[in-house]
Amino acid sequence: MKVPPTGGEGGNTALRDAALLMKHIIKVSEADDVTAALNTEIRAYEKDMLKFSRRSVVKSYYFAHIMTIEGYILPYIVRGFMRIMNFFFRLFDTLGSV
Repeated sequence: MKVPPTGGEGGNTALRDAALLMKHIIKVSEADDVTAALNTEIRAYEKDMLKFSRRSVVKSYYFAHIMTIEGYILPYIVRGFMRIMNFFFRLFDTLGSV
């Protein structure tokens, strides 16, 4: 699933998925019947992952839509803020290299 960069949800979701997967792998490693536990934990992991990732993708697409919608002032405010931030980052980078 591709997640737009609005909201920073892609990286956050990836880290959450890794932690969730580790939790299920630990349960499998502690089980007496590894094969049965593996089947159960894979299903549980996929269910949890898809539920969470669906919300993240929907939220990111919503923010992408809000930031790019025409006719509203919010996109102009966000773009102006980003330009100001870029200016200061370049300024601090220049001052730091002197």
